[in-house]
Amino acid sequence: MKKEFKKLISDLDKDKGVVGVFLGGSRTINNKRENSDYDLGIISTNSKFKECHKRYTKFKNKYMHDGLPIFDIMVFPYSYFTKGMKKIDPIIYWYYENTNVLIDKDNKIGRLIKEMALIPKSMVDEYVRDNFNKYIYHEHNMAICLKEKNAFGARLESSAAIQSMINFVFGMDRRLTPKYKYLELTLQNRPPTHIGMSKKMFIIYLKRAAASPDRKSHKSLFMAVIKEAKKSRYNNIIKEWGNMISGILKCS
Repeated sequence: MKKEFKKLISDLDKDKGVVGVFLGGSRTINNKRENSDYDLGIISTNSKFKECHKRYTKFKNKYMHDGLPIFDIMVFPYSYFTKGMKKIDPIIYWYYENTNVLIDKDNKIGRLIKEMALIPKSMVDEYVRDNFNKYIYHEHNMAICLKEKNAFGARLESSAAIQSMINFVFGMDRRLTPKYKYLELTLQNRPPTHIGMSKKMFIIYLKRAAASPDRKSHKSLFMAVIKEAKKSRYNNIIKEWGNMISGILKCS
């Protein structure tokens, strides 16, 4: 597989219609298997896009290993990156979140891809606020369910609260939440900067909270997130919820 990969990269480097090439997928996040395919993104000049698309997408089925394609290739025109992201799309985002730039002929590809892996600046504030509000809302509802001994409702609210909280802390860095399959690995290798505790403790509390509506773990996470939010422009949301915040913390 390595031989075919090196040959393809060499050919792409020589192709004047190709501006950049990046590698994504499991091979960039230390989660690869021996037979993992190569997820390649090829960026062509705008004028050569159709030609490059036709030429290189054929490689998907040209080389096989154990009956599976060696390459998973997507070809993009250069303008796709210069225009930037127009919406929040977790599927597209994940494609750019973990990449290694292999070819960068104009010394701009790395920066363009990095920007594609971020929530658009015009949308980040609304996204973060929405998830922070949802987080507090679901924590409040979980506290009520626990008080009323509604275990089923508490588990559902716990799950919704965790999802919103993860979206919030990643969103504070303009990042979207990674696939849950890779969440722990991402938290270990590149944790959000606003979790309010060590990544080790964050993962421990997160696992406990995900397993059940564990109040101790939820409280620890909630206190840390609130502390971080108070230092940000989202402090006004805490004020808007008022006594409900202290009510959530007092609930046992």
